[in-house]
Amino acid sequence: MIERETITIEVLHATCGRCGYKWDLKRGRIPKNCPHCNSPYWNAERKHKTHEPRAAKPPKPTAEEIEAARAERTAAARAKLEAQRPVDSLVAAILAGRPVDSLVAAILAGDDSFPSPTGEVGAKN
Repeated sequence: MIERETITIEVLHATCGRCGYKWDLKRGRIPKNCPHCNSPYWNAERKHKTHEPRAAKPPKPTAEEIEAARAERTAAARAKLEAQRPVDSLVAAILAGRPVDSLVAAILAGDDSFPSPTGEVGAKN
């Protein structure tokens, strides 16, 4: 004679408090170590908080953004050189032994007709 009997099986689950690994307990015994990280403290709460997760890295710039930044740096460098040009012209005139009175007057007046360090009048570098 065949009889049907229903059996309920209870399965215990464990979770490591250190690495977060989850596993089923065999034969209902509590293990000494976590089977994943081998920590003997898998069943104990941490006494101190763990470090905060790192912030996500910013996205890499696109080719257009890189080119725009490069153009901005180039424009800033050219503006700095252009601001330095009257001083360079004055130094070049002094070193060449040319009279500097008219050059100084042109620089102070904001006139753009003073010679560049290469000797060209009104030249833009």
